[in-house]
Amino acid sequence: MCFASKALPYEPCVPSGTVTVSTLVWQVARITLNKLDHVGADTVMNNKMQQKRKQTLQQTIEQVYARHRQGRFATRRQRINTLRQVLRDLSHIHSLPPHWSELTAVQITQLVAYWQHRLHPTTIMKRLAVLRHFNQQLHLQWHIPDNAYYGLHSPHATSAPNIQVQTLLDNITHPVVKCTVGLECLLGLTRQEAWRLRPALHGLTSGILHVTRDIALHGKERYVPILIRRQLSLPVGDN
Repeated sequence: MCFASKALPYEPCVPSGTVTVSTLVWQVARITLNKLDHVGADTVMNNKMQQKRKQTLQQTIEQVYARHRQGRFATRRQRINTLRQVLRDLSHIHSLPPHWSELTAVQITQLVAYWQHRLHPTTIMKRLAVLRHFNQQLHLQWHIPDNAYYGLHSPHATSAPNIQVQTLLDNITHPVVKCTVGLECLLGLTRQEAWRLRPALHGLTSGILHVTRDIALHGKERYVPILIRRQLSLPVGDN
């Protein structure tokens, strides 16, 4: 008597007690499908557990920054968004802890190694600073090494090139622009004050320049002393 398999509807029918190649193939296929079903079920369970952990950790973040209202709202919002991104990255590298208190130094090191392949060092240092602040707010016992331990350094600001004022003025050919830049560089006037300056009214003589209230920034008049010959040689005209 021939019996067809319920799991595999196209399994060939063979007499009872007969073993053929096709029968062995279908038996192996049935075992493989059963294993895949178990693997799929485990994957679904792991995803659900990860999602539940993430929700719990996100609720803790919201509660902490709802209680601690120090600082600007934008700063608190930025820290919350950064910690949410940390959760996503921890989940991506499969290192999501069940609670914030169980986050270990090994997981933080794995997280930094993950960032170093994707983010700028300055961004990584900012995220570590947020984690340190969160650690302080929750009174946790995280051990987060300093930035030098991870080889992170702030970029050194390059100094601006030292441009000689006289060289700059010599390269300007337009008389109005040359006068304006000279007043800004040599007398410390703002651009608006340089535009409004009238030699007939304010005067550039007697070793002093009177910046009156009608042209001064914020309406505060002041006196600018003329100390060097280069200041006297400014091409001031009726702008």
